[in-house]
Amino acid sequence: MLKRYSIFWSRLFLLCDWFLILVSIQLSNLLLTGQWLNPLASPSLHIFSYLMLLLLWMIFVRMFDLYASKRFFSIYEDAKSTVAAVVGTLTTYSIVHLLSDIVYAINFPLTLVISLVIVNVSHYVVRIVLRFLRAGGHNQRRVLIYGAGQLGELVALNITKRPWMGLRILGFLDDDPARHHTMIQGYEVLGDANTGREMIQTDPALIDELIITLPADGYAHITAFIVAIQRAPVNIRVVPDLLQVVTVKPRIEDLWGIPVIGIRQPVIDGFDAVIKRMVDIIGSAFGLLVAGPVMIVIAILIKLDSKGPVFFVQERIGQNGRPFKMMKFRTMVVDAEQQLEKLVDFKKLDQPMFKIKNDPRITRVGRFLRRSSLDELPQLFNVLTGEMSLVGPRPEEKRIVDMYDYWHRRRLAAKPGITGPMQIGGRGDMSLDERITVEVNYIENYSILLDLEIILRTVPAVLFAKGAY
Repeated sequence: MLKRYSIFWSRLFLLCDWFLILVSIQLSNLLLTGQWLNPLASPSLHIFSYLMLLLLWMIFVRMFDLYASKRFFSIYEDAKSTVAAVVGTLTTYSIVHLLSDIVYAINFPLTLVISLVIVNVSHYVVRIVLRFLRAGGHNQRRVLIYGAGQLGELVALNITKRPWMGLRILGFLDDDPARHHTMIQGYEVLGDANTGREMIQTDPALIDELIITLPADGYAHITAFIVAIQRAPVNIRVVPDLLQVVTVKPRIEDLWGIPVIGIRQPVIDGFDAVIKRMVDIIGSAFGLLVAGPVMIVIAILIKLDSKGPVFFVQERIGQNGRPFKMMKFRTMVVDAEQQLEKLVDFKKLDQPMFKIKNDPRITRVGRFLRRSSLDELPQLFNVLTGEMSLVGPRPEEKRIVDMYDYWHRRRLAAKPGITGPMQIGGRGDMSLDERITVEVNYIENYSILLDLEIILRTVPAVLFAKGAY
């Protein structure tokens, strides 16, 4: 039944999107020529053109799996697939026209822009409506979680926090008798694998989704369980037990039919990485050009205020633990590093971070530079060379990173930035766990709009010197 409904809606969406692209072609012609295209003027050619467009759209929809269930996808990920399908379809359509001269002329750039707007808006509206209905208790899929350990609890928590997914948890299964009939995240551990098998075999329509979250040493039970319920119409998902080694965003790739999980792959990649790097290059170059005179004045003030070099260069830890030399304006006395050992006992730190209020090593000019964050301006050179980004987690010293546990190292999954979520969230006032949480959340939810928002919010944070020492 569900499969028939899925096929029906997929075909309906396909025809609606195809119609919207045809409308975009008509609108582009109207804007350019002031009149609608007349299909009756040459009906055979127009019918051929429309059918070719439909065929191309079907191919690219299939290629990007556009109408698959997106309960586990963000709207942003869905939008990227939609953009790719529209661009692929219209680009191919235009190339065929240019080579064959069979179909009527279209203005490719304008048609592409209109199509991207119309199709994406329509998809966004549909997704929002579906999310609203699911959050209200409609279009629900019943879920059983096999594995009541830490991973299973995390899966249940994520589902519970997102009612728009339309997943209703029936309970847990676990092979440990001590966990039976206990409650996890508000859901009961119903029994072991035999209990689950009996539930599915007694009423195959009772469960729509089975999520297996067994630890690595429990994988031997998976095969027998799946074989036992193979005839039931249950969608089975296996969550790998990689909580202890995954950084932020594991990537699943296909090695000629073999699924491969990358646990230290770039979390910002593809088109996002290209756009982010372009913004970094343009932004850092423009920043150096504008701030050049200010940096010259700062350099003179530093030399007049105290002995020593203008710049302070220190090894910091970048993306995936790679060290690099970070530049700042010097704000402390020359022997500040030697004095630090007298001020901070690194062996007695409760957590791998420290901040010294009223630090006696800071110079008079340095105190102003720190409170205004002008000491960070030389890092624009690090951004220009690709060692840093305009926005990202703050780079940390090696001796501090060496004290991190695995949870803390999650913040190293992205390129460090001059500003970031920590700067707008409180800077020095934040605890380590708060810093890690906001920085990992930034990485997991990255978008260029989020970067722009952080840059804009950095301005008032700097002006009011929130959390700056």
